[in-house]
Amino acid sequence: MRDSPVAVGVGDPRVYSPDGETLLLLGLDDELLALPTTGGGAPRALDAPGVQRGIRFSPDGRWVSYHMDGVGGQEAWVASYPSFQNRRQVSADGGMHARWRGGGEELYFLDDDGWVMAATVIPGATPAFEAPVPLFQGPPTPPFHADAFSVTADGRRFLLREFVDGEDDRGWKFVVSNNWTRALGRE
Repeated sequence: MRDSPVAVGVGDPRVYSPDGETLLLLGLDDELLALPTTGGGAPRALDAPGVQRGIRFSPDGRWVSYHMDGVGGQEAWVASYPSFQNRRQVSADGGMHARWRGGGEELYFLDDDGWVMAATVIPGATPAFEAPVPLFQGPPTPPFHADAFSVTADGRRFLLREFVDGEDDRGWKFVVSNNWTRALGRE
């Protein structure tokens, strides 16, 4: 982190740290800021050029995943937090909206064709990743929508947002289906 505080008039909140003590937000000049939530601290600019989209903390708070422009489009990356050193590109053919499994042992993301991909974490002081494998085809998703999908902590269930032709973010309907397994005969 830089030593000098940054004045923030308006910020776009991105994500809380797992311990709830830091909120990452995008500042007025498109720089990533860390705001202490425990009171009294000013936001600090992080040395994270290009890191603005899809940022998520690992469960232990030591790493962040994000997506940024690569040679062929958006790619999924991981870097140490708060230094943003030890950067690793996780995706090979496009990757966005990365989500960590609850124990940090896998990273899920959407590839350019809407496939939900999984990259197993190889533990170590600086984690490495196995080659991502496709899990299943997801619905068509606009490329920069931050809440395109979510995954349970155990990595067994996914919730994916489906966009319908002609819809935009202003006219969403949210439908909750309780006891849906009963309809499938799997109660």
